[in-house]
Amino acid sequence: MKTNSRPNLLFAIIALTVFSLLFTSLETLAQKAKRFPIELENSEVSFVGDDSFIIGRYTWEPLPRNHIWKETLTVKGGFMNYWELVPGYQYNDFIDIPTILVDGFNKSSTAQRYGLSAVKGDVRASGNQYGNYQYLIIKGAKGSCANAKQYFGDSTFGFAGSRGDKRVFIGICWSASSAGSRDLESFIEKLMNNVRFDGGAINKIKAATGSISKPAARSSQFRTVTGRGVWEGVVDTLDAKISLGHGQTRGKLVINFAPVNGTCSGFWVISRGSYEAELKPEGTWSVTCSEGVSAGGVFKSSRPGVGEGTGSDNQGRKITFSYGDT
Repeated sequence: MKTNSRPNLLFAIIALTVFSLLFTSLETLAQKAKRFPIELENSEVSFVGDDSFIIGRYTWEPLPRNHIWKETLTVKGGFMNYWELVPGYQYNDFIDIPTILVDGFNKSSTAQRYGLSAVKGDVRASGNQYGNYQYLIIKGAKGSCANAKQYFGDSTFGFAGSRGDKRVFIGICWSASSAGSRDLESFIEKLMNNVRFDGGAINKIKAATGSISKPAARSSQFRTVTGRGVWEGVVDTLDAKISLGHGQTRGKLVINFAPVNGTCSGFWVISRGSYEAELKPEGTWSVTCSEGVSAGGVFKSSRPGVGEGTGSDNQGRKITFSYGDT
């Protein structure tokens, strides 16, 4: 007996469309989350040399879906946004970057106020140590605006066309009285050439040595807490650093262990509970290390910034640690 496959095909198309719209809506809601300032030593985005052009550094709560970090750096007339996905996820955008840049540019309220618009032919390409990036700059009588976008990072487990697990976007507009388009282009080049997505390594050195051009933003909402533990058969004392933000349900986890100078990085995620409820926060953690070693487990937190975790690595060796003032 013949069956008509068209209704099933139509249903699949409708379902896919609804899912896409729902995913877009969730992502849009996440992008409207509240931002709060972070100090220099907690910033994941560093710059080689002078960074006095940075006005503020912020992270977000809650973080966007499937992300372990989002940071915004504000500069004169605009911002730089940096995102990092949970390990194992990659960006697989099927829309080409010039289309993304042009659409975003033409929706910018400042570009519209300056009477500016862009087409795909305005998009140019350049590169830095993280690979290629694309940008556009449009000049008008009232001012100039620029957008830049880059994907990079790990794409090991991505689909065909994976763009990596990190991305950066820049949006800046300067009035005609402040600078010309050539000055803006030079500034974009400076940002992209001098930026280092190094987990804040340069920032930590600057903060420790006092080589800061201006006071860092003060924040009581975001901090990094330290932990100690044991990794069976590997090290008797391990150091853990855990990023915490007020209200965050996931964040970064870095484990260092001496004397072998090993480092593992990953994330933690709260799966249930809250500090206001009888059941306190509990969740999972996962890290990856060099030489094919990985580890994961569970943790529980009795109060903000305080908790303990257990787990094992991919060779079955047990791990225990505690963090905060336990």
